[in-house]
Amino acid sequence: MLIEFYTYQVEPDLMVKALLYQTISLLFLILIYEVFNKKKKFKYIDTNGYGTLAGYILFIYQLFYILLAIFFGVGVVGREDVGISGLVLSLVSFFSADTIFFIIGSQLKSNKLFKINLAVYLLSSIIRGWLGGFLIALFIYLCREKYLIISIKSFFIYIFGIMSIFLLSPILIDLKFAIRNEVTLELDFKNYSEKLEFATNYLLSRFQHVGHIYIILGKEEYYYQAYQNLQIRPYFFEGNIQYSLYNKLVGLRGISFSEFVVNREFGASWNTNTGLVGWFILLKESILFFLIYWLFLIFVTYKLISKYATKQLFLVISLFMVMYLYHGWLSAFFNLIFLTWVLVILKKIRLRRY
Repeated sequence: MLIEFYTYQVEPDLMVKALLYQTISLLFLILIYEVFNKKKKFKYIDTNGYGTLAGYILFIYQLFYILLAIFFGVGVVGREDVGISGLVLSLVSFFSADTIFFIIGSQLKSNKLFKINLAVYLLSSIIRGWLGGFLIALFIYLCREKYLIISIKSFFIYIFGIMSIFLLSPILIDLKFAIRNEVTLELDFKNYSEKLEFATNYLLSRFQHVGHIYIILGKEEYYYQAYQNLQIRPYFFEGNIQYSLYNKLVGLRGISFSEFVVNREFGASWNTNTGLVGWFILLKESILFFLIYWLFLIFVTYKLISKYATKQLFLVISLFMVMYLYHGWLSAFFNLIFLTWVLVILKKIRLRRY
């Protein structure tokens, strides 16, 4: 089995166990969504969405973020050193343009402003070498429409869109690595079929969450002991706010679970998908506290949304509960829901007239 471009000999029993655990964790998240979806009534975007001013401010802020990426490398995949002060970097990390687009953009009353901001988000994703932005943009659009609407017309539009992205994937992947390596992109259509085959394998290799769980399960005791020895950062310190406090109180002790796995398994420094299952392995009987912690955060978020926001935002948070929390990206998910709290409360207090 190919995992992060490394070949592993698969033990069938362990792989079945990994698949079973993953399925259970996914069903658990779907159950949370179903409970709140049936129980809560949400407000309409026409009456409780964001107006024109918010749409223009979002547009300007996304352009500002693009300029930071172009001139200083902020947010560019693979870039660790950026040419701005730590304070500015902390602010733009906390008030992430992408996250604000997910929250505010999905709730804009104006379809025109939504489409403009969606296009800017896609441009920003390309400039920063983040190809996942295309998939997320599609999901945000579907969340805004509230449901996937199936018709003859929409069917062909979706097929055309998917095929276009697939056929352009060799160019997009070349662009991604050109941005990461800070070199000029050279469009070369020679051996296009070979490049398309490579792109297909590359895209398929991105869907390898089960492989990461397989690795962790195979070294279950090793990772459990690493967590007990504080080599891995505790889950309640995942998030910009907690991480900053953690550094000030105890210093840089331990790294994220994702970083730890990648460093030990592949000798690299990127992030990977440790998943909810990975935390089940690390915490064992203490997983109950983990579940209480995240259920509380999700409950508060859904409660705020049902009172002061829209169904679109509920769907966005539910989407990222699968994209972030299910894959083990705890910090990203916490930052999303905390910023949701901030923006929803601010809108209630100050921005209602806009």
